[in-house]
Amino acid sequence: MTAQRSYIAYLVRLWRESDTGGWRATLANPHNSEQHNFANLASLMTFLEQQTGETIVPAPAETPRPGAPKRANGGREC
Repeated sequence: MTAQRSYIAYLVRLWRESDTGGWRATLANPHNSEQHNFANLASLMTFLEQQTGETIVPAPAETPRPGAPKRANGGREC
């Protein structure tokens, strides 16, 4: 990242080529025709780290309490 930015917007598209294949991604800048394609999620995360100048650290896994209702999204935060 060459200049400090406080706002970056992208349209993110995620898909799998097959049921057993890994995720692929495309980021499109809504303000111009710039588009970035990624063969896997690790490449997408590396790109976002470069754009923001920060390291992406996964959140610790949440341990559900016994009897707690399950989240509709599989327990992941959105």
